[in-house]
Amino acid sequence: MTPTHSFFLQILRDYLHQTETAVPDHVDWNELLQIAQHHKLTGIVYAQVQNQMLASAEGAAVYPQFLQVFGSTVQNSMNRVVSYLRFSQAVDSLGLPYLPFKGLTIAEAYPEPLLRTMSDLDVIIRAEDREAIRSALCEIGFVVKQWSADEWKYSDHGILYELQQYLLRPNEDENEARVAYFEELWERSSGREGTCERLLDPNFCFLYLIVHISKHFRGRGVGFRQFYDLAMLMHRFPDRFDWGRIRTDAERIGLLRFTQSCLSLCETWFGVSAPLVKPPLRQELYETVTANIFDYGVFGLENSSSKVNELERVQRGADESLTRSKLKVGRTLLFPSYRHLSSLERYRYLRGRPWLLPYAWIARLVKTKNKQFKLNVVNSLFTASQKNVDAVHAQLDELGL
Repeated sequence: MTPTHSFFLQILRDYLHQTETAVPDHVDWNELLQIAQHHKLTGIVYAQVQNQMLASAEGAAVYPQFLQVFGSTVQNSMNRVVSYLRFSQAVDSLGLPYLPFKGLTIAEAYPEPLLRTMSDLDVIIRAEDREAIRSALCEIGFVVKQWSADEWKYSDHGILYELQQYLLRPNEDENEARVAYFEELWERSSGREGTCERLLDPNFCFLYLIVHISKHFRGRGVGFRQFYDLAMLMHRFPDRFDWGRIRTDAERIGLLRFTQSCLSLCETWFGVSAPLVKPPLRQELYETVTANIFDYGVFGLENSSSKVNELERVQRGADESLTRSKLKVGRTLLFPSYRHLSSLERYRYLRGRPWLLPYAWIARLVKTKNKQFKLNVVNSLFTASQKNVDAVHAQLDELGL
């Protein structure tokens, strides 16, 4: 870690505990801005050290950029609050249950909820209610962006919604016990008085966040914001959690060791502890994981080597050679399925016309915005060695994945 990396983590720790941050003698404020933006935590960094930033010429030079992102973060969050009120009133008028999760419910744990950034608003609905909800939302100006068997995306003046039937789709995880556990979502929720909105049981919600982190960890990558959510919930609402229940359920779904690893990281980074924490991670593993998470960004979208993780997943699931695994992953990367592409609004012309799939593949390659990044992804896939894959496997195994 660079000194700026350490300073960034100290800022997050101090913001969580609402204590003042001591600024080192030499701070690379530009690097701090890049790290904060990479992890969608710029508003929080600004809120915590805005006065210290102005105390130096270097800090004052980047202050306007921090302020601009802070302002847009707050404005976007206020727009989301207004939009979600419109959404909830429309669905309440139908008398149908809906269940917000992820950012929508986690934000309340933050000292300033408006600073918890979100790329979209996630809500669970029942499949049998989707048509009635679509009519109600379109009537108030929502626009359908994607429509598939169990996922329905909308836009409300730029505010994105992801409505879905499952917390964990049946084909999304190879662990059958995990899928079955999260099918209990309606039974593990309670109603909010005066509305049709339902809220997940805190223990159930906590384990869903662990599963969500594990999915991204084994995929493109995961950033600090997801771990920060766990730390915020534990710090703000310690009495909500039944750690005995969490231990039992984490073991039931095969993620007890990974849950302990996540909590160990939260304790080291943010100073928040929980009864399930095991001894600190081995120092070399801790340093590798921390460095990777700094590189990954909020969802690993800039992680060009993410396909090595996918190779590890394919090899773990079947005894296949590296070459066959590369061909399997490469085929999915370069030639997505009709089902996947046709569910996206920009490829809506495919629906009912599967023979246009080759055209869609070509259009996708031509119109991609970051061609160099795509080339880097392909290159990292086909130049990966078995040693690279084995290293990922060993790391995931030690973390409990």
